[in-house]
Amino acid sequence: MSKFLGIAASALLSIGLGGAALAQSVVTIGTNPAGTIFNSAGSALASVMSETAGVNARVQPFAGSGPLMSLIEQKRLDLAIVNVFEMSQAMKGETPSTEAHPNLRVVSSLFQSSVGFLVPAKSEIKSLADIKGHTVAAQFSSAPIIELMRKAIMANGDVADSAVELVPVPNTVRAGDLMKGGRLDVAFLSMGSGAVSELDATLGGVRFLSLSPEPAAQTRMQAIMPQGFAGKIAPGANRPGVGDDTYLLSYDVAVVAHKDADPKIVEAVITTLATQKDKLIAALPLFRSLTVAQMKGVPNIPYHDAAAGVYAKLP
Repeated sequence: MSKFLGIAASALLSIGLGGAALAQSVVTIGTNPAGTIFNSAGSALASVMSETAGVNARVQPFAGSGPLMSLIEQKRLDLAIVNVFEMSQAMKGETPSTEAHPNLRVVSSLFQSSVGFLVPAKSEIKSLADIKGHTVAAQFSSAPIIELMRKAIMANGDVADSAVELVPVPNTVRAGDLMKGGRLDVAFLSMGSGAVSELDATLGGVRFLSLSPEPAAQTRMQAIMPQGFAGKIAPGANRPGVGDDTYLLSYDVAVVAHKDADPKIVEAVITTLATQKDKLIAALPLFRSLTVAQMKGVPNIPYHDAAAGVYAKLP
């Protein structure tokens, strides 16, 4: 038996010895609504945990991340899948949260999401510095967390709000519509989203503006978004707007629990993600890129106390 399989078998046996109690109760994973990638990831994790870790896991969709984190804080929900920037803001009771949830803890990263400023391919804007004097989508009244991300990107480029013309929009979809109509120079969108593909087809090509990976630029950005980093994105047919040497604002989407959550649940999550990759990929190909280093490497955010011991057992 290989070293890795031996460790995996030991971990699964450890869960099994304490798994009777977990199997007899339901472990609920809260996610965003059905149809979102957060819900798909939660459903895949619940299915594989139930099959391999002796855990009776199920998914419960909610309207958004705010209710999820409140329920975790109140110990009324076992696990939730949220982006770690929103989690960090919730812990401090800062925008978009209205009260502090200091007991939230990361169990594992699931995947990383990347966002950035997008312009038409024919635009004269080639870099973040070039956006000065141009119209830029801002405010995002229906999703305040995006406004903080917008500010983080501009901090990376060392561009002040006063150097551009900010155009208030409720959401990223409206920003895309304005760009499509020629009324906006710079939109904010998620890499790989349907909105980017639509703009790419409508405008004859689009281009993401690369962030700087230099330490000074990242320090400015992380002063606003501590869990964000300039992630290098490889070009691909399914990634319109991404060219060579493109860095976007990247952050982790993670499994989160209360700091007092049952260590056996924490162990079941980590062990499933680390040792059942084939089953997870079969349920959702997004898990193909997940590594143990990524699982345990979310920056500037506290992990559940039991997580360190579980990760220490993994190769």
